[in-house]
Amino acid sequence: MAVVVEQTIPFPASTLDLENPNRWNALFPLIRPTVKAVQTAKGQTILVDTAHADGKHVCVVAVGVLGNFSSKLLSDRHVSAVVTSQKGAGLLTSKDIAHTVEGAGFKQAPGFVVVRSGKQRKVELEGSSIVDVEVDGDLELDHVLHLLGSVSESCR
Repeated sequence: MAVVVEQTIPFPASTLDLENPNRWNALFPLIRPTVKAVQTAKGQTILVDTAHADGKHVCVVAVGVLGNFSSKLLSDRHVSAVVTSQKGAGLLTSKDIAHTVEGAGFKQAPGFVVVRSGKQRKVELEGSSIVDVEVDGDLELDHVLHLLGSVSESCR
């Protein structure tokens, strides 16, 4: 006897509107109630996890394209903010992100690590409190976020 199993998708991709970054901005706060949407001066939305506002650790910010974030991001509790890059919205710098997150209640943050999904690998310092990390693609973004989440207390 044989059983044939065929994958079924209950909703077509066009109905889910997966390529729309605003979907992520609307759904993520519903999944995690401590997350609130904050607008930058350039009109982009940053999802800030207010549960980390009183923390003493460096804030980790994930910046992705079109909301293509791993489901692992939903369970990782060390990411303080999530940014979905939008086409035509202007370049959102690490300083813009840090300023907006600080305005959302992170006044005591010792620094920021902004991890971006991009086309190349590079690490840059923005002043004394911001480290801007660009990685090659979404998979490397997931790896770096996991590494940042699993570091020791003294390292943070």
